Amino acid sequence: KQKILVDEQSLEQVKPYKFLLKRFAAVDVETTGLKAANCNIIQISVVLFIDGIPKHMYCKYINPGVPLPANATKVNGITNEMVKDAPRFEQLAEFISRVVTREKIVAHNLRFDASFIERELSKTKYAEQINWGFCTMSLDIERPHDLKSKPNRFIKLSELAKRYRVEIKGQLHDAYTDALVAGKIAVCIAEENCDFEQELINSISLTKQKMNGLTNQKIILEQKLIYKKK
Repeated sequence: KQKILVDEQSLEQVKPYKFLLKRFAAVDVETTGLKAANCNIIQISVVLFIDGIPKHMYCKYINPGVPLPANATKVNGITNEMVKDAPRFEQLAEFISRVVTREKIVAHNLRFDASFIERELSKTKYAEQINWGFCTMSLDIERPHDLKSKPNRFIKLSELAKRYRVEIKGQLHDAYTDALVAGKIAVCIAEENCDFEQELINSISLTKQKMNGLTNQKIILEQKLIYKKK
């Protein structure tokens, strides 16, 4: 078991995760490629978590206005037929902007999802930065200075799901499935950190009790010495 650092600084490092047990929006996008600068979103999903439970879901296919590359279809299974009658991103922009700026946003590789959403929003009158919440891949709770920067760790969503025993219902690389799984993993990580927080609190309390006990013993010893001198 990992040794607990018994100090208030360690406790402060745990606190930022606690919002994940209250309210956040897990988001995922499927796209025509890997670079937001010249690719488009073709599916977006938002799952609102309240008190650790998925409560509301929003999922839409999006018509990018261009034929879908075969490589993209191979990854996410989305075809031209599936998006031909779907709305354009600008038709959904007002709602998406409202969600990503008002809710704390969580995703697996949030850099990727944020770069695409912000790029698409920049083409509309709703140009906004997302309200960065938490990335389940990099564990970042603060927005990086550059979304193009590499995360400090790479791990597949399926690997984390296995680690935290999160059941995957549906096909990965479907925006709804990925958002739901990422949200559940985020809750597991928050619960793990809150358990760690309680251990820290108990350890800090025990340490303080021991220190107070030593202080009291010192006082008693000093008093005895004084009386002996008299």
